[in-house]
Amino acid sequence: MWNTPSLQLVAILFLISLNYGIYLNIFPKVATDVAGLDTANISYIGGVASMVAGFVCIFVIGMLGEQFGKKKIIVVLLLMQCVMTILVLLFQTQWHQLSFLYCIATLTAITRYGLLTLIAAIAMSLCNPRVSATQFTLYLAFTNLGMAIAATLVGSLDQLGGFFASFLAYGVIALVALMIAFFLKEHVS
Repeated sequence: MWNTPSLQLVAILFLISLNYGIYLNIFPKVATDVAGLDTANISYIGGVASMVAGFVCIFVIGMLGEQFGKKKIIVVLLLMQCVMTILVLLFQTQWHQLSFLYCIATLTAITRYGLLTLIAAIAMSLCNPRVSATQFTLYLAFTNLGMAIAATLVGSLDQLGGFFASFLAYGVIALVALMIAFFLKEHVS
């Protein structure tokens, strides 16, 4: 049930969920404290970003995964998260701009949903047919665990260095997931 590719996939799932949990906790704070947005605007940005990401994942990410390989596209999406983190940290003066917030939200949603789509496809091929329901449930449990742990980390990150520390942690976690993804096998030999 737990071969090396499965364990690598669990680690990637945990890390990208940890990342997304950090994002879910800090984005509304940045939008409120820095950009001065209210709850309605933050919800609207998140909704638009999710809708755009859904279409991109349905019509682009899935096809790219089939055409070039799921692992390659996972690596590209994780690399996008790393580059996005660098840009967010370099352009802190733009955090108050609505267009900048839309870009952050949309790119985060695209990478998150794209990664989950491709990882789910790999997970199905890695599942042992005798215990596939249990194995897939455990994959999802590690996803939820990552998001839950992120919620507990955000306060400490905020004390360490505010939004900068949180975004830096996001980038470091994406980098670790990227390193693991380089060694990921899409199926068991």
